[in-house]
Amino acid sequence: VSLTGWLPSTMRILSVLFGVLTVAWTYRLGRDILSQQTGLFAVIILGTSPVFVWFMHEIRMYTLLSFLIVFDLWLYRRIIRDSDVSRLMWFGLFAATAGLLYTHYFSIFPLAAI
Repeated sequence: VSLTGWLPSTMRILSVLFGVLTVAWTYRLGRDILSQQTGLFAVIILGTSPVFVWFMHEIRMYTLLSFLIVFDLWLYRRIIRDSDVSRLMWFGLFAATAGLLYTHYFSIFPLAAI
């Protein structure tokens, strides 16, 4: 707030940023798991979801939560599939998991699925 001010339109920038990052990482996760068409289909479903678009307009943590879930799933998949795993990936998985737990208590469900 000290950088942008107290206007609601400027405070929503962070939600929009994490929403766009969620869409991009959803494509990457779908592409890495199955195919490029799967990633594109997942992005179309997510990008046209009225709930997700509404959350991108909110000054809340919903888009951060969705980004961290997708990022955590992508990192976890990379770690269990690749033979050459760096410490940076392990640190990223730890940071994403800690961020999930600090963001919302419902994030325990995707972590339990992992």
